[in-house]
Amino acid sequence: MWSIGCILVEFCTGDALFQTHDNLEHMAMMEPICGKLGARMMKLANKATQQKLFKDHKLDYPNSETSKQSRKYVKAMRPLKVSSIFSDSS
Repeated sequence: MWSIGCILVEFCTGDALFQTHDNLEHMAMMEPICGKLGARMMKLANKATQQKLFKDHKLDYPNSETSKQSRKYVKAMRPLKVSSIFSDSS
């Protein structure tokens, strides 16, 4: 379902929503668009995922391994304006 939503956004805007293959960077890109991850969602993740992505009940981003380029990409993410995607601009 998530992939279909991302494809629809790409179809409507002409841009890929998340241009990354790194899981932590992907999650960091999602937060400005979808909102902060809730504690419940973090708890539902398996232990391996929790250890890789979360620290002190929040997303472990940026961390000491985060590149400047990654920080730049994540900082450039903006919330979607849903009404403008689906409105008729003609």
